[in-house]
Amino acid sequence: LLMFILIAPIISLQNVELAGGNKESLEKLISPKDKLQIYVNEDNTVWVKDQEINLIQLERLLELAKQQHPTMRLQLFQDRRSQFGVYQKVKSLAQQAGFDTIDVILKPV
Repeated sequence: LLMFILIAPIISLQNVELAGGNKESLEKLISPKDKLQIYVNEDNTVWVKDQEINLIQLERLLELAKQQHPTMRLQLFQDRRSQFGVYQKVKSLAQQAGFDTIDVILKPV
């Protein structure tokens, strides 16, 4: 956690587009060969594969991903200006879905 706090200010995120929230659109966000990448922007919005999703959709997405690909790993790209509570919520949802770890990815600006 200390490393996250120290290194988080150098995170850089990409711009992404909005998406729908039905099951079919959530399934398109899951690819068996990829890690599931979750982005939290400075405005506390959550994005997966260039699509904005809310926390309810994220919960369903994580459950679906764990069911379909039990060995899939999660990668979290957290903007340093976002609220820590959003990180905690994403982490909690991942744990509830059955994921043991989340890779927090930090990139230099």
